[in-house]
Amino acid sequence: ITLNAFQNSYAGGSGDDFFIGKYTVPDSTNQAGTRVWQTYLGGTGEDNPYAMDQGPDGNLYIVGLTQSTDFPLLGGSDFTGSSIDSRAQAGDNVVIVKFNQAGTSWKAAVVGGNGTDDAYDLRITSAGDILVCGFTTSTNLATLFSGSGASNTNHGGNDAFVFKINADLSSIYWIKNYGGSGNDQANIMLTNPNTGDIFIGGQTASANFPTTNPRQGSKVGT
Repeated sequence: ITLNAFQNSYAGGSGDDFFIGKYTVPDSTNQAGTRVWQTYLGGTGEDNPYAMDQGPDGNLYIVGLTQSTDFPLLGGSDFTGSSIDSRAQAGDNVVIVKFNQAGTSWKAAVVGGNGTDDAYDLRITSAGDILVCGFTTSTNLATLFSGSGASNTNHGGNDAFVFKINADLSSIYWIKNYGGSGNDQANIMLTNPNTGDIFIGGQTASANFPTTNPRQGSKVGT
């Protein structure tokens, strides 16, 4: 499935790899598009992408999960330097990958703690920073990311997990992990480019999920 690929083969191991590609759009109906490039990306564990966006720099940003302790963090010549690296943490970790449009260079960051950390959506701010949302069960995020505002408390099951990382993937601005006594997760998000406000949607099984000025003040479903 690869054409002009950076990683030409499946990394093997116990799970899936990412695949990322670029296709041209046909000029009219009944015509075929053209695959410009397509590549594998992954390590020897499970690697799954869930959302993609394009930044003001033109680069592609992808968020998902990795269980690979050897997920590749840097390739090609366009990007340099170190990135956030939580590959040594247990279980699922959030992975953010930046690709140039030519598919020849990429850089990745892995963010997570001692539990399960998964991400389902990302948005790029007008300044080029990346917002990510999902869930976490980790109890050492404040220790790993000191000064980020993260908590080392798991409130029960999965907690909602939201954070902001810079475009270079080298620095966490802030982390918020919160929830009630049941499973809570953030699935979708939107950012207002004019105000910087963030809107988050998700699901909760908690009867004590934290609310502020709620339109519905209590959980109804069972």
